[in-house]
Amino acid sequence: MKDFFQDKKQNFAHLPPGYRKAKHELPERGQSKSDRIKKYIKITTIGLTFFGTFCLLFLHPFFQVTSISLQGLNKIKESELRDTINGILSYKKFYLLPQNNFFLMDIDEMHSILTQKYAVQNLLIEKQFPHTLNISLQEKLSTIIYDNGEQYSLVDANGKISEILRIVDDNEWRVIRKTVSSTNESGVQVNTDMIVSRVHTPNYKNLTKEIGEYPLVYDTRQRTVSKGEQVLDETSVKQVIEWYELLKKINVPISYFQMEQPVGEITIKIDEGWYIKAKLNDKILEQFQVFEFLLKEKIERSQIEYIDVRFPGRAFWVGGE
Repeated sequence: MKDFFQDKKQNFAHLPPGYRKAKHELPERGQSKSDRIKKYIKITTIGLTFFGTFCLLFLHPFFQVTSISLQGLNKIKESELRDTINGILSYKKFYLLPQNNFFLMDIDEMHSILTQKYAVQNLLIEKQFPHTLNISLQEKLSTIIYDNGEQYSLVDANGKISEILRIVDDNEWRVIRKTVSSTNESGVQVNTDMIVSRVHTPNYKNLTKEIGEYPLVYDTRQRTVSKGEQVLDETSVKQVIEWYELLKKINVPISYFQMEQPVGEITIKIDEGWYIKAKLNDKILEQFQVFEFLLKEKIERSQIEYIDVRFPGRAFWVGGE
């Protein structure tokens, strides 16, 4: 019993003077009302700043594209191209973010859309701060001028007449005459002026001034044609354009292409007074390389009469030696 009622000793340790409980050991006190208000004001201020910056950069009219500069247009209609660009710019991502904003505008997407819709060879799109869009392009050549001796027409990439341009002028025909002598019933000599032949020379310089630079094909078969009619096959159009672009690269001034029988052979008239005889086939580059070599290494250009590259592995020429 004595042991039961005996006071038990309590274990304790003396704490050193100045000891303070760690902060995490102190009991938490509830935030005061003023602390909560300060925290709310801070969060609200940050939110409003972010929202204001967002609206200023992405929604303010100052950063909307309002000026579009276009350069290099030839066959593409400016009004049509502007409508397409404005349609792209009017789109809103997520029904909120405008594509006409200087910072949000997707140049790569616009480039993709325009190259798919229009026949362009080169396209450069640049943004100019704060609201200008500069577009420079080079149209892909897909149209030629077709001359049947009666009228000039535009032919599209498929070889069909897309537009009748104008009638061939009389002064584009050279008439070769010959005086023939004969004796009538009375024994009197009679001289008669007869037309021996008519030679057509297309006025490519005037056509260039009127509608721009395109390959001009004179079809000596002189077919009667109308709008929408197929006058050349798609491959021939492509190959004429290929010859045209290759010769322009080395500064050979082309007058026009003369298409003759048999179909597939062509004479390329050069503005310097000579011509090239070639074929429209899948070996145009090989023919051109032979021509270019002759022009650089073998022939005096000012003395050429003609160069014939129709036959693989061989070439013929007159003049220039």
